[in-house]
Amino acid sequence: MSPKNLKDPKAVKAAFVKVLNDFSEEELLEMEALAIGHTYLSEAQRIMDERGMLRKELAEKMKVSASFLTQLFRGDRPVSDYHKAQLQRVLGVRFEVQALDTEGRLAMGEFNYPEVVEENYMQAWFKVGGGFDAAKNDPAPKVHYYESAAS
Repeated sequence: MSPKNLKDPKAVKAAFVKVLNDFSEEELLEMEALAIGHTYLSEAQRIMDERGMLRKELAEKMKVSASFLTQLFRGDRPVSDYHKAQLQRVLGVRFEVQALDTEGRLAMGEFNYPEVVEENYMQAWFKVGGGFDAAKNDPAPKVHYYESAAS
C-alpha cells in the first residue's frame, strides 16, 4: 500500500482485510489448537479465582516453573494433553469435551436417530446432571469436581 492510498478508507480497509485473512490452512489450524488449549486454561483460571489460588501455587503443584506456566497462559506454548491431565489432578476436576455445532448447540451427528433414542439420550443427560439449558438450547459448563488426593 502506497502512502497516498492511506487517505482512501476503502484501500485501508482492503489492506486490513487482506492482512487479517491471509493465513494458510496450517496457520489457521495452529491458531485453533492454541484456542482449544486456552479453553482449558480459562476454566482452570476460573476455578483458581474461586479458590483464591495463585498461578505460582498452581505451578508448584504441577511441578513446572512459574515462567513455563505463564507461557502456557499467554499462548506462547501449546497446552499438551499431559498438562490438561495435570490441571485435572491438581485442581481436583475432570474436564469433559462436548461436540457443539457452529451455533453452540449439541451436535448429534449425521445419524437420523429414532425419536425414542434421542428422547432417552436427553433424559439420561438430565439425570446425570449434564446440564442443558433448554430455554437457551445451550449446554452448561462441563467441569465436574471430584475428591482427589492432590487437593
